[in-house]
Amino acid sequence: MITEPETFTTGYTVIKEYPVKIPLLIYEVCSYLAKQDTSNEFAIIVKSENTGKGYVLKNDFVIPEQTVSAASVDFDNVKLLEYRKQGYNSVIHFHPMNLKTFSGTDDRYINTHFDVSVLFCDNQFTDAIVNLDINGIRIQVKGSVIFDIPNFDIQMTNIKKSRSYPVNAGWGDYWKLHTKGTGSLVDYNFYEVQYLNEHNNDYKQNKQENKRKVKSWKLQSKKPSTEFTL
Repeated sequence: MITEPETFTTGYTVIKEYPVKIPLLIYEVCSYLAKQDTSNEFAIIVKSENTGKGYVLKNDFVIPEQTVSAASVDFDNVKLLEYRKQGYNSVIHFHPMNLKTFSGTDDRYINTHFDVSVLFCDNQFTDAIVNLDINGIRIQVKGSVIFDIPNFDIQMTNIKKSRSYPVNAGWGDYWKLHTKGTGSLVDYNFYEVQYLNEHNNDYKQNKQENKRKVKSWKLQSKKPSTEFTL
């Protein structure tokens, strides 16, 4: 008898893009700054930490000394080095004119000099790269931006949910759900009244066939059923 080979599992977690978590405050700062100059590129630098599962940007940012144009950002390298020593290891730079991907100039002069580089364009983060140092080699991978949303601990006990139904669902679909025993008892009269009100052309109250249909439907209430929300 041929036995199935044992399954081999490496235990590795494989990711295609390295997570970059950005706090909402930094997004708001970027949105504000982008409105101040819509014609030129420019940049801010941010402190961040590599957790081993992704980079987490902090709320601590600086607008470094820089000379900008519509297609480039040139930093004061001496002052930039001082900022780097203070822990500002990530950069977010701004593209005008809906240029939502990094340019060749960005790759050469910005992306390679920071641990994390993020592009902000059209009021959103549109591109990102991460540089990882492994055995003395700097490896550049695609970044995946996610928002670091705080836990507000807001209670929702005052919000009561009522029945909701798909916009494209017809009454025939509504009927099928109930005849399969997946509806609650309170919905049976609701179906009859709503159907009579909205489908008078097709559903006549005095037709024996429809009366039998509603009666048969109501009999389903004697079977165990489950409360549901479409």
